Amino acid sequence: MTALSKYPALLSPDQQPVLRQRIARQVGGEEPLPRAWIGESATLTDTDVVDANSRWWRCNPDRIVDAGFLPVTIAGFVVTILHIQGLRDTANRKWDSKQGRTIHQVRHAFDATLAARVRELGHPASNFIDPTLTSQEANHVRTILGGRSSAHSGGPIAYLPD
Repeated sequence: MTALSKYPALLSPDQQPVLRQRIARQVGGEEPLPRAWIGESATLTDTDVVDANSRWWRCNPDRIVDAGFLPVTIAGFVVTILHIQGLRDTANRKWDSKQGRTIHQVRHAFDATLAARVRELGHPASNFIDPTLTSQEANHVRTILGGRSSAHSGGPIAYLPD
């Protein structure tokens, strides 16, 4: 763990969006386009990871789509990178708060594939990199994957500082 703590923090001149996740947990199917999981875990399949991380985020969808890639962190380390192809759906979620008010939130789902995934943190030779990425895209995700995120936010979507 000492070696990982010395990893440099990632910075981005274009404020790369980052999804800061928690440990994966199963979720119910009340959402449009339901998913079985939310969060990140090495035990999830690649398909489950894409489903768990590609939808129902409160964010600026244009910034996510324009970035093209969405790094996913757990405990501050980028462990997965989604390749974002576009906006899949937008939904208005409504529920009653504990104070008796009705709350509305617009959430977004994205068309995404798995661009990269850490197989063993600290051992980049074992990482998965999508072989269909261009050499420029593959180099970009290699630079980010396994890095320490410096993004801070009140919610799961944050942006790397420049």
